[in-house]
Amino acid sequence: MGSNYESFIPQAKKMISDAEERALWLIGELIEGKAKLLAPVGLSGELRNKIGHKVYLDPMTGGRGVATGTDIEYGIYVEKGTGIYAVDGNGRKTPWVWYDSLTGKYHWTEGMHPQPFLEPAAVENISRIKDIVEKVMKQLDNS
Repeated sequence: MGSNYESFIPQAKKMISDAEERALWLIGELIEGKAKLLAPVGLSGELRNKIGHKVYLDPMTGGRGVATGTDIEYGIYVEKGTGIYAVDGNGRKTPWVWYDSLTGKYHWTEGMHPQPFLEPAAVENISRIKDIVEKVMKQLDNS
């Protein structure tokens, strides 16, 4: 006796996976844009221009996520501060002198105040992130 049963589970899983990836990409776009608006801009604007996002698959859990950040090596110092001003007191406790090769001058410093741009871009937009997820889920419901 034959069965006319056809499973739509593979198609449903694909639709859910695509919706999840779309939501994560949109969240990354939102946070990236907000971080670029908040990032301090020096002479070159390099830090702002190097902020990006990436949707990724965690090989350990199999779960997806989105990472927003910069590959500029000094980005963490701008975000978290340095010296006595470093977030959570994790900076150097004593002043130091550094040489600026552009001006040929030495500078004395206790550090740099934090100028957060990544964390506030995410935290201050939690409600918009939730809206994105809800909107994508509604689109999935209507499919």
